[in-house]
Amino acid sequence: MSRWRTGFAVPPVLSDFATFNGSNNTWTLKKNTTILASQTLTIPVGTTFVIPYGLILTNNGIINNTDSTITINLGGTLNNAGGTINNNQDGVINDLLGGVLNNTTGCIFNKTVAGTINDD
Repeated sequence: MSRWRTGFAVPPVLSDFATFNGSNNTWTLKKNTTILASQTLTIPVGTTFVIPYGLILTNNGIINNTDSTITINLGGTLNNAGGTINNNQDGVINDLLGGVLNNTTGCIFNKTVAGTINDD
């Protein structure tokens, strides 16, 4: 059983739930995934993390997006459901037409001056 499924406070390993494409430096979610309350997912600097059609990333912990991009495609969903999303220096979140970005009451969404959120 992978470290991701144990529920212990270990950092999520992107390769457990996303596929890497080195030609465009992109990680793409390959299954519905939940970041646990005890976990922090850091999107690697200079990469793009894509939530594609039909898949859901639920955040109960922390997501750090610094000098990287999160793209929510048509039919993809990012649920901040009890967690914190930090969109920091040169971090970009693209919520494309038909993508869903939910920030549940009581959750935290931090955006620094140089962070960008695009909602098409």
